[in-house]
Amino acid sequence: MPRPERLSELYFANYRALPIAAYAGATQRLSFTVHNLEQNTTTYHYKVLALSADSSKQQTLAEGSFTLAQDGFQTTRQTIIVPALDKRTAVRVDLAYTGIAFGQDSPSLQTQSIQHWMTMTESPKHKAAGK
Repeated sequence: MPRPERLSELYFANYRALPIAAYAGATQRLSFTVHNLEQNTTTYHYKVLALSADSSKQQTLAEGSFTLAQDGFQTTRQTIIVPALDKRTAVRVDLAYTGIAFGQDSPSLQTQSIQHWMTMTESPKHKAAGK
């Protein structure tokens, strides 16, 4: 007998507004959405990270948790400060929750992540000073 599919959707709510370039210390607004289709009320834990291009450097920018009923949506809005990690920096959202993976019968830790890349540029203040 077929079982209902169990999954959680994670995506950037404002993907068109995500910058392709930023400077260290810039403030950026970030929104991501989770849609619970796990067939159960589920608690999600998230972490927003900045990562260097080779992943040798990382910095936690935000973290938290929330609980959603089946078919519930949560859009989380964060204001982050972009750190100076590398010439290319990724901002990644990691999501962890207890769910039942496809083909499994018992709950286990499930993870997902999404990220976007930015090229780091000179600060407008730095440019204006002629440096």
